[in-house]
Amino acid sequence: MTDLVKPRANASAEDSLRVRPELRAMVDALDPTPAVLHGPRLEVLVINGAAAALIDDFGAMPEPERNMVRWMFLDPKARRIYPDWPAVAAQMVAILRVAGGRNRADARLAELVTELSEASEEFACAWADRNLFQHTHGPKRFHHNAIGTITLNYETLHLPADPGLSLILYTAAAGSPQEAKLRELVHI
Repeated sequence: MTDLVKPRANASAEDSLRVRPELRAMVDALDPTPAVLHGPRLEVLVINGAAAALIDDFGAMPEPERNMVRWMFLDPKARRIYPDWPAVAAQMVAILRVAGGRNRADARLAELVTELSEASEEFACAWADRNLFQHTHGPKRFHHNAIGTITLNYETLHLPADPGLSLILYTAAAGSPQEAKLRELVHI
Protein backbone atom coordinates (compact mmCIF):
# COMPACT_ATOMS: atom_id res chain seq x y z
CA MET A 1 0.00 0.00 0.00
CA THR A 2 2.82 2.45 0.76
CA ASP A 3 4.03 2.08 -2.85
CA LEU A 4 0.99 4.05 -3.94
CA VAL A 5 2.27 7.27 -2.38
CA LYS A 6 6.00 6.95 -3.03
CA PRO A 7 7.65 8.40 -6.14
CA ARG A 8 9.14 5.88 -8.54
CA ALA A 9 12.49 4.64 -7.29
CA ASN A 10 14.04 5.07 -10.72
CA ALA A 11 12.75 8.62 -11.24
CA SER A 12 15.63 10.81 -12.36
CA ALA A 13 16.22 14.54 -12.47
CA GLU A 14 15.70 14.31 -16.22
CA ASP A 15 12.15 13.01 -15.71
CA SER A 16 11.23 16.17 -13.81
CA LEU A 17 12.05 18.33 -16.83
CA ARG A 18 9.29 16.85 -18.94
CA VAL A 19 6.45 19.32 -18.87
CA ARG A 20 3.00 17.94 -19.45
CA PRO A 21 1.06 19.81 -22.15
CA GLU A 22 -1.62 20.53 -19.55
CA LEU A 23 0.91 22.40 -17.41
CA ARG A 24 2.03 24.47 -20.38
CA ALA A 25 -1.59 25.29 -21.16
CA MET A 26 -2.25 26.24 -17.53
CA VAL A 27 0.71 28.64 -17.37
CA ASP A 28 -0.42 30.27 -20.60
CA ALA A 29 -4.03 30.47 -19.39
CA LEU A 30 -2.93 32.33 -16.25
CA ASP A 31 -1.94 35.32 -18.40
CA PRO A 32 -2.26 38.27 -17.54
CA THR A 33 -1.07 37.02 -14.15
CA PRO A 34 2.70 36.56 -14.45
CA ALA A 35 3.52 32.86 -14.06
CA VAL A 36 6.75 30.87 -14.37
CA LEU A 37 7.18 27.10 -14.18
CA HIS A 38 10.60 26.17 -12.75
CA GLY A 39 12.49 22.93 -12.78
CA PRO A 40 14.46 21.66 -9.77
CA ARG A 41 17.57 23.69 -10.69
CA LEU A 42 15.53 26.87 -11.32
CA GLU A 43 15.32 26.10 -15.03
CA VAL A 44 12.64 28.22 -16.65
CA LEU A 45 10.54 25.53 -18.29
CA VAL A 46 7.49 27.66 -19.17
CA ILE A 47 6.93 31.40 -18.84
CA ASN A 48 3.77 33.20 -19.87
CA GLY A 49 3.61 36.53 -21.68
CA ALA A 50 3.04 38.62 -18.56
CA ALA A 51 6.03 37.09 -16.76
CA ALA A 52 8.20 37.49 -19.88
CA ALA A 53 7.25 41.18 -19.97
CA LEU A 54 7.95 41.55 -16.24
CA ILE A 55 11.22 39.59 -16.02
CA ASP A 56 12.67 38.53 -19.38
CA ASP A 57 11.62 36.45 -22.37
CA PHE A 58 13.21 33.15 -21.39
CA GLY A 59 11.26 31.41 -24.16
CA ALA A 60 13.29 33.34 -26.74
CA MET A 61 16.62 32.34 -25.17
CA PRO A 62 18.63 29.29 -26.21
CA GLU A 63 17.58 26.40 -23.98
CA PRO A 64 20.88 26.17 -22.02
CA GLU A 65 20.46 29.81 -20.95
CA ARG A 66 16.93 29.35 -19.56
CA ASN A 67 17.94 29.20 -15.93
CA MET A 68 17.07 31.89 -13.36
CA VAL A 69 20.34 31.60 -11.44
CA ARG A 70 22.45 31.61 -14.60
CA TRP A 71 20.51 34.63 -15.88
CA MET A 72 20.75 36.37 -12.50
CA PHE A 73 24.55 36.26 -12.45
CA LEU A 74 25.50 36.35 -16.13
CA ASP A 75 22.98 38.72 -17.72
CA PRO A 76 23.39 42.40 -16.77
CA LYS A 77 19.65 42.89 -17.38
CA ALA A 78 18.93 41.02 -14.12
CA ARG A 79 20.52 43.80 -12.08
CA ARG A 80 18.20 46.33 -13.73
CA ILE A 81 15.09 44.16 -13.32
CA TYR A 82 15.62 43.48 -9.61
CA PRO A 83 16.23 46.68 -7.59
CA ASP A 84 17.12 44.39 -4.67
CA TRP A 85 19.50 42.33 -6.80
CA PRO A 86 21.98 41.36 -4.04
CA ALA A 87 19.24 39.89 -1.82
CA VAL A 88 17.36 38.19 -4.68
CA ALA A 89 20.58 36.76 -6.14
CA ALA A 90 21.61 35.37 -2.74
CA GLN A 91 18.16 33.80 -2.34
CA MET A 92 18.41 32.12 -5.73
CA VAL A 93 21.77 30.60 -4.85
CA ALA A 94 20.33 29.40 -1.54
CA ILE A 95 17.34 27.86 -3.39
CA LEU A 96 19.79 26.10 -5.70
CA ARG A 97 21.70 24.79 -2.67
CA VAL A 98 18.43 23.29 -1.32
CA ALA A 99 18.01 21.52 -4.68
CA GLY A 100 21.51 20.13 -4.30
CA GLY A 101 20.63 18.77 -0.88
CA ARG A 102 17.65 16.94 -2.33
CA ASN A 103 19.72 15.22 -5.00
CA ARG A 104 23.43 15.08 -4.24
CA ALA A 105 24.10 13.02 -7.38
CA ASP A 106 22.68 15.66 -9.74
CA ALA A 107 25.40 15.99 -12.40
CA ARG A 108 23.56 18.82 -14.20
CA LEU A 109 23.43 20.85 -10.98
CA ALA A 110 27.15 20.24 -10.41
CA GLU A 111 27.87 21.45 -13.97
CA LEU A 112 25.77 24.58 -13.41
CA VAL A 113 27.51 25.37 -10.12
CA THR A 114 30.94 24.86 -11.72
CA GLU A 115 30.02 27.07 -14.70
CA LEU A 116 28.66 29.86 -12.51
CA SER A 117 31.50 29.65 -9.98
CA GLU A 118 34.02 30.11 -12.80
CA ALA A 119 32.05 32.88 -14.53
CA SER A 120 30.95 34.89 -11.49
CA GLU A 121 32.91 35.62 -8.35
CA GLU A 122 29.67 36.86 -6.77
CA PHE A 123 28.04 33.47 -7.38
CA ALA A 124 31.09 31.63 -6.02
CA CYS A 125 30.99 33.71 -2.83
CA ALA A 126 27.24 33.20 -2.38
CA TRP A 127 27.63 29.44 -2.98
CA ALA A 128 30.42 29.28 -0.39
CA ASP A 129 28.09 30.88 2.19
CA ARG A 130 26.11 27.61 2.25
CA ASN A 131 22.83 29.43 2.92
CA LEU A 132 19.51 27.69 2.35
CA PHE A 133 16.26 29.36 1.32
CA GLN A 134 12.78 28.01 0.68
CA HIS A 135 11.03 30.19 -1.91
CA THR A 136 7.47 30.14 -0.58
CA HIS A 137 5.77 33.55 -0.71
CA GLY A 138 6.38 37.22 -0.12
CA PRO A 139 6.90 40.56 -1.82
CA LYS A 140 9.36 41.07 -4.65
CA ARG A 141 10.31 44.31 -6.38
CA PHE A 142 10.84 44.60 -10.12
CA HIS A 143 11.86 47.51 -12.31
CA HIS A 144 10.62 47.97 -15.85
CA ASN A 145 11.57 50.96 -17.99
CA ALA A 146 7.96 51.53 -19.11
CA ILE A 147 6.23 51.38 -15.70
CA GLY A 148 8.97 52.03 -13.16
CA THR A 149 9.34 49.98 -10.00
CA ILE A 150 6.56 47.62 -9.00
CA THR A 151 6.20 45.43 -5.91
CA LEU A 152 4.31 42.20 -6.44
CA ASN A 153 3.49 39.31 -4.16
CA TYR A 154 4.82 35.94 -5.21
CA GLU A 155 3.39 32.58 -4.28
CA THR A 156 5.19 29.31 -4.98
CA LEU A 157 3.08 26.27 -5.73
CA HIS A 158 4.69 22.83 -5.67
CA LEU A 159 3.06 20.37 -8.03
CA PRO A 160 2.53 16.97 -6.38
CA ALA A 161 2.05 15.19 -9.71
CA ASP A 162 5.31 16.67 -11.03
CA PRO A 163 8.00 16.37 -8.32
CA GLY A 164 10.70 19.00 -8.61
CA LEU A 165 8.56 21.45 -10.56
CA SER A 166 7.20 24.62 -9.02
CA LEU A 167 4.88 27.30 -10.30
CA ILE A 168 5.55 30.89 -9.27
CA LEU A 169 2.70 33.38 -9.53
CA TYR A 170 3.05 37.15 -9.14
CA THR A 171 0.03 39.18 -8.09
CA ALA A 172 -0.94 42.63 -6.86
CA ALA A 173 -3.72 43.59 -4.48
CA ALA A 174 -6.98 44.34 -6.27
CA GLY A 175 -7.45 48.03 -6.91
CA SER A 176 -3.89 48.90 -5.86
CA PRO A 177 -1.48 51.13 -7.80
CA GLN A 178 0.65 47.99 -8.27
CA GLU A 179 -2.27 46.26 -10.00
CA ALA A 180 -2.68 49.25 -12.33
CA LYS A 181 1.04 49.14 -13.17
CA LEU A 182 0.87 45.40 -13.81
CA ARG A 183 -2.15 45.86 -16.08
CA GLU A 184 -0.27 48.61 -17.93
CA LEU A 185 2.77 46.34 -18.35
CA VAL A 186 0.84 43.47 -19.89
CA HIS A 187 -0.77 45.82 -22.40
CA ILE A 188 2.50 47.36 -23.62
